[in-house]
Amino acid sequence: MLRKLDPEIDLPLSYHAGVLGISGLTAYAGLFEICKAKKGDKVFVSAACGSVGNLVGQYAKLSGCYVVGCAGSRDKVALLKEKLGFDDAFNYKEETDLNSALARHCAAAEHPCLIRTL
Repeated sequence: MLRKLDPEIDLPLSYHAGVLGISGLTAYAGLFEICKAKKGDKVFVSAACGSVGNLVGQYAKLSGCYVVGCAGSRDKVALLKEKLGFDDAFNYKEETDLNSALARHCAAAEHPCLIRTL
C-alpha cells in the first residue's frame, strides 16, 4: 500500500514506518477491534519488545489496562517495565512452565486479553 504523505503534518518520517504505519494499525486493531480491551482489563502481550507488541502494551496502558509482557532477555524485560510502562514482564526463556508463568502474572483476570505477536 502506497500513499502520499501530507507535508502539512509536522511529524518525523520514522513515525510513518511505526506508530502511524502498519505496526501501529496492527496493534490498534488487535487490541481495540478484536480483543475489545477496555479500562481495567488485563492484557498479556507475547513478543512484547517487537514493533507491534510494544505498541499494543503502550496503547493498553494508555487505556487503563493492566499490562503484562514477555520477552527473551532480562534487558528486554527491564525495557518493558522501566521505559515502556508495562505493569509486569517476564523472560520466557527463564520459565520452565509458561502456563504457570501466565497464571502468576495474570492472576484473577476475568476476561484476559491475550495478544500474540511475532
